Amino acid sequence: MPIASERSSKAKIARRVIEVLDYFDDDHQEASVGDIVLRYGRPQSSTSELLASLVELGLLHRDPYSRTYKLTARAAVIGLGGQAPVWRDGRISKLLDQLVEKTGLSVALFGMVGLNSQILTWWPATRCPANVVGGLQSG
Repeated sequence: MPIASERSSKAKIARRVIEVLDYFDDDHQEASVGDIVLRYGRPQSSTSELLASLVELGLLHRDPYSRTYKLTARAAVIGLGGQAPVWRDGRISKLLDQLVEKTGLSVALFGMVGLNSQILTWWPATRCPANVVGGLQSG
């Protein structure tokens, strides 16, 4: 059985992998090592090693000219195989896109993991309607 320090080290690595994958969104479709270092305050050497490992695993692509990283299709589909069709076929994403488009407001998708809730994803507002004050719609 692994000792506690080995378990915490593995958990730290897993957390860092998820942070890197979470970095990428509509506003950040590519990233340099420095971008990841600045966002999460991690050492450059270990961040470089982590990104290289994610390239080897096929989760990131590294452009040799710009030295930037992008998510691969593999990163997008990991875990979808075991999910319900509403996730696999993208219906949830389409519905949330439509909700943002129609309201102009930010939309968050929450999920439960055990007794804890977490934000699964976030769609930022496209505009702020005049009758919305402090997050509440007036009138």
